[in-house]
Amino acid sequence: TVNDQKEFYHCFGCGAHGDVFDFLMSVYGLSFQDALERAAQISGFVLPEPIQLPPEKVKQQKNIIDLYACAAAWYQSQLFSEEAKYVLSYLEKRHISQKYIQKYKIGFSPKVTKYSAHPLEMHLLSQGFSKNNIIDSGLLLPSKFHDGCYDRLEGRLLFPITNRKGQVIAFGGRVLDNSQPKYLNSAENDIFQKRDTLYNYFLAKEAVQKEQKPLIVVEGYMDVIAMDMHGFPQAVAPLGTAFTESHLQWLWRVSTSHSPLVCFDGDQAGFNAAIRVAELALPHLSSDKNIRFCLLPMGEDPDSYLAKYGRERFQELLNSSYRVFDILWKVEKWQKSTENPEDVAQIDSSLNKKFSTIQDPFLKKQYLQFLKRKVFQLSWQKKGKNADQGPKVVPLKFDSLERKFVQALLCALIHHPDVIEDFLDPLSQVMCPDSNLESIKQKIIDYILNKDLDIWKLKDHLKESGEEKYLHFDASVMAIAPFIRKDTQKDEVRQGIEMLLKSLSKEQWHQDIAFAESQLAHDMSEKNFQYLLNLKKEYGES
Repeated sequence: TVNDQKEFYHCFGCGAHGDVFDFLMSVYGLSFQDALERAAQISGFVLPEPIQLPPEKVKQQKNIIDLYACAAAWYQSQLFSEEAKYVLSYLEKRHISQKYIQKYKIGFSPKVTKYSAHPLEMHLLSQGFSKNNIIDSGLLLPSKFHDGCYDRLEGRLLFPITNRKGQVIAFGGRVLDNSQPKYLNSAENDIFQKRDTLYNYFLAKEAVQKEQKPLIVVEGYMDVIAMDMHGFPQAVAPLGTAFTESHLQWLWRVSTSHSPLVCFDGDQAGFNAAIRVAELALPHLSSDKNIRFCLLPMGEDPDSYLAKYGRERFQELLNSSYRVFDILWKVEKWQKSTENPEDVAQIDSSLNKKFSTIQDPFLKKQYLQFLKRKVFQLSWQKKGKNADQGPKVVPLKFDSLERKFVQALLCALIHHPDVIEDFLDPLSQVMCPDSNLESIKQKIIDYILNKDLDIWKLKDHLKESGEEKYLHFDASVMAIAPFIRKDTQKDEVRQGIEMLLKSLSKEQWHQDIAFAESQLAHDMSEKNFQYLLNLKKEYGES
């Protein structure tokens, strides 16, 4: 269906949703810029000229790009020199064939004595670039020992770094001995900033749009190439720096139909980096903007894992990846013992603070509600129970539940305490219309979870606390739930409680749908429209 007024579409078959640019990008595999130009062409609209930089700035940037392209070709030629035989031998041991050497334009910077002019400088001068051009680009630096320049990347295996148009704008260098630092990048300049650049973004973007697969973030250049060699050409990597918000936004710009995947090394540093990405992503998450995490076994990286186990096993890992909620929940559980209420409270408090940073109000609501359920399940499991047992019902929410229905539910549980454990999960999600009923409900849950107490004395416990007076066992309650009587068979009680929960769920369904429709009528925004669709899907409306 297409909403012409709000200018978005939604496919009820596959769930695709977005505006005209999302449609063109998804169907034709276009970048956003190409989709913009295609839409303008179809509609007969003339796009305004992009903001023009000063002519001197344009010339300077073009000069740097031309210079780096020339340098990339020269570096690649050096890879096949006599001096670089050990470098080629290293690449062969890593099973990197000529095909991938050419595809990624891998090169080598030869070592030069500090008193000698650098051959790359001589080559660039012969191609018409001035010494000022070379130094201003940051490619080579002025030498202290002669009038020429030296290469800060000399003696290293080089990986050209491209911009989003596929133009070389920098190099990443790797030593093949024990020298430090192991990796070193070109100096930053007007066209290259590490915090805004991902290695292999241009080629990976094309692969994603062609094959409709998720973008995969790994840690290093060799991981990217290894991924491609094993059938995953859509991998990118940050440039030896912390993953930034800018990196995150570029991931989401590639495709809206697949959540990007983060697959860092299986060590403490890689795990910590993945957690930082998850926390960085939280404020920007929405129902259609997410990110997932693949956790490798300890001591493995994508390159080593693929070499040992192959493509199919790696794909299985990707298929079992974690959402942001899952990985942050796991971290909190791993870091705390969860053996006492204080530990569980710390988990609850820590994740509440983190999830409260989500800017999308609908997703924030779901995260916080899901957290409440997970914390409850954790408490239950510590009592030796399986939190997934019991009937599966639609989660019941906070407001406007019929008081009599809630009274009937609580009365039934109090008079038949031997079935309460089967309904603890859905009971925990029922939020009562007033504080008195909410207090009774919580006391029921706490009492049952305490294994040292006799469940058949639950009613006496409520009497002692003065709570029972708020549960009026009158004709109206009996009419709603006749199975409350003590002589009712246990199976009949179970069925009655299930029906009561479904009735409450149906009542809430009407209220939630009505609220969502009123919100959409008030503000025909895409977010409100998507919320209504998600709500109907959640409740299973046909």
